[in-house]
Amino acid sequence: MGGLLSSMLGKQFEEDIISGKANFTDPRFVNALAKLKDVSQYFAPNFTGVDYPSSQQLFVAGRAAMFAGGSYEVANFTKQNPTLDLGVFPAPVLKAGDQALVATYYDGGYAVNAKSDKKDAALKFVRYLATPEYGTAFTNTLKNLSPIQGIKIEDPITQEVAKLAENSMSYLMLVRFRYQEPSGSVLLQSNVQKMLAGQQTPEQAAAEINKGIATYYKPFQK
Repeated sequence: MGGLLSSMLGKQFEEDIISGKANFTDPRFVNALAKLKDVSQYFAPNFTGVDYPSSQQLFVAGRAAMFAGGSYEVANFTKQNPTLDLGVFPAPVLKAGDQALVATYYDGGYAVNAKSDKKDAALKFVRYLATPEYGTAFTNTLKNLSPIQGIKIEDPITQEVAKLAENSMSYLMLVRFRYQEPSGSVLLQSNVQKMLAGQQTPEQAAAEINKGIATYYKPFQK
């Protein structure tokens, strides 16, 4: 959803979901699912049987023109195929003039065990991980963005990613609905699979996603 539908949903949709003004049966979400179903005609043949590693290999080998993923893919793709002519672009907009958005989240963190007998050394190391020096090394080695300010990005593709990230919204199901059961990610994945297989309409998929999240998300229980 984050890779393909962010621009169609928009920041206001996220704000409305958080406040409870809208839920996932909202026409904006249903329409975004419908657009995903429409664009599936351009997916690889028999795409419902293509797993994640296989889809990566199709792209790396030049047998797929596009790959819906994140900046974390760049280092892997370029390492496997250094001659790959790679570019990045944000999720497509619904209509001309809409803001093009990417979905963002930070997927990692560092902590120190309070009972460690090397606590001072561990804290010194963790403080180093918050420096621009480390952030620059992280970004240029892994070709991915660091949350640390003031870093110097050397890789051209990562520079493009950084510009895209200036216009972003949350990776909604991960940031907001990943940590209770049934998780938003599981609900989205399972129901989108059914939709793309022709077993559900976009409206039915949206209703099932909303039903699952509403079991624990109070703004949906009004």
